[in-house]
Amino acid sequence: MERSTPASITRLMSIAAAVAVGALVLHCSPLSESAGQSLLGCAASDRPPCTAGVAARLHLDDQHLHGGWKLARTLGGEQWLKVYTRLEAGMLRLRVEGELHSTATRILSVLREVDLLPRWNRFCDRAAVLRAISPYQLWVGAGVRLPWPIRPQALLLRAWMADDPQSTDGLVALAQSVTPALKLPHGVRLPSELQHRLDLPVALAVGRLRPLTAESPPPGGYRTRIDAFLAFNLSQMPYLAAATHTPHWIVNMIVWVLVPSIWSGYLTALLSIDEPASLHAARLDADTSGLYSHVAKRTRHPSKQSHRSNTLRKRCRWRLLCRWF
Repeated sequence: MERSTPASITRLMSIAAAVAVGALVLHCSPLSESAGQSLLGCAASDRPPCTAGVAARLHLDDQHLHGGWKLARTLGGEQWLKVYTRLEAGMLRLRVEGELHSTATRILSVLREVDLLPRWNRFCDRAAVLRAISPYQLWVGAGVRLPWPIRPQALLLRAWMADDPQSTDGLVALAQSVTPALKLPHGVRLPSELQHRLDLPVALAVGRLRPLTAESPPPGGYRTRIDAFLAFNLSQMPYLAAATHTPHWIVNMIVWVLVPSIWSGYLTALLSIDEPASLHAARLDADTSGLYSHVAKRTRHPSKQSHRSNTLRKRCRWRLLCRWF
């Protein structure tokens, strides 16, 4: 049975990934699976709403990387990342897959601690939790400053997460902007300094974490597979609404500027968890919501780093060149 557990990406997913990857947040909450309403690609509006599991099958399974998807960028190394793009009918879709050499709990914490996003994502200048519907389900607001000529933008997302029904140890995260079917709770609004900005509508963001190693750490340490899907409705962006085709400079900016910068910043933030004054480490230890203990139990990855991993880290002289945790 799939158990909801909210989140950010994102962006996972902003993964990370792409324009707002660093703005997604991951969580865990005892909601019903149907918490994900009107998710892109599930079907037409007259069909039943998607669940987290259905969204993951539709957008994250490898067999769907056909029919218009293009491998746009590969970032190599032991911790690798691949970025795929697809343009159609006013929609820009991004698919990201990769591998991180760390525990799922630590990977999640860098995204989950929303107010710390501007510390490692150079394109996010403000981020905050606007409302915690439950200890784990959030409404999140963030400011986005992309390179010229795009004006400053703002994100307003609902983010949540569920146990992955296709595995015994994975997690699926979702995030979505406000829609007619997904209305703002009373009193939730962007901070005043972000209200004048252009809206950055996220039609859907889906992220997934799956551990690649068992609970007993192998010689090389823990490893985690990451997958993310993001869809942006370009027709809802004021400066692109009149365009008949997606400007290629936008795709190039995402693939060649945003993704490498966000990925590098994310790896740096992940590595810095071992530093004595790390805010991420302090919040992992506090775990006031119980989220991280749930993730550790689900993935069988501890929140603490192994002795071998810490030893390897001490041998790393150059933070951005060290890809082993």
